[in-house]
Amino acid sequence: MNCFEFQNHASDYLDGELGATESRVFQEHLDQCGECKERIDRFQIIIQEIALRPRSPLPDFSGKLPRRISLKPGVIRRSSKSLWISIPWYIRTTIEGVSVVLLVLAAVSTGPKLRLLYERSIERSMTEFNETFNDTQLASSDLPPLARGTSAGAPLPESGSEEEFMDDAEVTIEDAPDVVTANKDGDPRVGSSEVWRFNLKTDSPHEIRAKLVQIFSELRIPGDTPGIGGVEAPGGIQFDLLLSQNSVAPLKRELQKIAPRALNNSPVGETFAWYKNKSRKKIPNGKTRVVIWLSQM
Repeated sequence: MNCFEFQNHASDYLDGELGATESRVFQEHLDQCGECKERIDRFQIIIQEIALRPRSPLPDFSGKLPRRISLKPGVIRRSSKSLWISIPWYIRTTIEGVSVVLLVLAAVSTGPKLRLLYERSIERSMTEFNETFNDTQLASSDLPPLARGTSAGAPLPESGSEEEFMDDAEVTIEDAPDVVTANKDGDPRVGSSEVWRFNLKTDSPHEIRAKLVQIFSELRIPGDTPGIGGVEAPGGIQFDLLLSQNSVAPLKRELQKIAPRALNNSPVGETFAWYKNKSRKKIPNGKTRVVIWLSQM
């Protein structure tokens, strides 16, 4: 046994809890190690001194405390028993039962009322939708007829001429053979024997067509003007009109307003372009030819 093991078993040795073999090994270590023997002797002296001291009972502090603590003035003593528990059980049970019944009745009666309010809100929404849908159908029925494949009942002109339909390729002002001049207000100056072309790229040509027909009406363009209903061709809708020269500037402004805005990362590019050409055919004085192409994006 070494000194470390001796210190671990010193308490058991002093209490007499070691076995015969362990006590013999412990005693042999005491005979060989003077430091451990001195420590054990000191422990035994301390234990004997503690045993010789007279025993005295612990002081009873709780007996010296007052049975009741006096409250300060203005402090209300809270009853240990709540007011609800102090009510007789038959009255308390009756009140609790009536409260539960009233709560259940309120929940049952509120359900149909909430359902009725929900159904009314749905009906109101459906009514508004139907009215809007009917107005849209009525507005569509008031539009001029849309021709298909030909321009206002006339055959398609020969390829390569100035009167041919525009395709859906992107047209920019740089492609125009003539330079477009503008006045101080930024409106284009319209001359004689000119063809003004406007190209709008949109994902809904028919919707833009309805707005365009409304613009014609606001600009007081006669409804019997040839081509005012437009022609549906592959890739979009085209309007080929013969209008007064003073109609070009306000028409250009309105077309810019209804032209959809292109996103920054959109591959479509500009959604509105316009330019002019000299007409190879004679145009009456005070008139100009306007070609509007609603291109499907």
